[in-house]
Amino acid sequence: IVFRGVRTAAESDRTRELFALYSVATALSRAANMTEALSTVLQRILELVDLAGAGVHLLRGERQFRRGISLEPELEAILHRYAHRLEENCKVLVFRNLANHDEPDLATLFAHGIRGLAVLPLEVQGEFFGSMWFISTDPGHFSREVVSLLISISVQMVVALENSRHVEDRLHEEAERRQF
Repeated sequence: IVFRGVRTAAESDRTRELFALYSVATALSRAANMTEALSTVLQRILELVDLAGAGVHLLRGERQFRRGISLEPELEAILHRYAHRLEENCKVLVFRNLANHDEPDLATLFAHGIRGLAVLPLEVQGEFFGSMWFISTDPGHFSREVVSLLISISVQMVVALENSRHVEDRLHEEAERRQF
């Protein structure tokens, strides 16, 4: 249904974005738990947007989830530092072409074949949950449209995380009541 009326390249791009959002929303609705939701969504984003790697860093419980290319500990540490940067101001960080930046951490990522980086906050109602990061091996991969799509997905993700957290808290309270 989504692809039936596509006639131009602009319509095709918008259709692809809508399909990606629908696909991610479907994956979130079918996930049985938070780990499954995060893993499925990250994998779906990598497939649909054609990125090299993606990850989520959650503050609660210091959980981390990764998909895509494997990274050396040094590169993981760099991504971790950028994730923590978002705690201060919760603004999206996008580096479309790492060759154009002279920050030492970005130069290290570039030396290891990473050409683009996007880090998005996971925040709901003023509470910072963590962040999502995406890496690309193509320079310029993070166009405005792709970043907008990733932001839309991160909003869906944080709502699902918040709902999951409430369910976990209620189940824990119920278990304590029964034990008492």
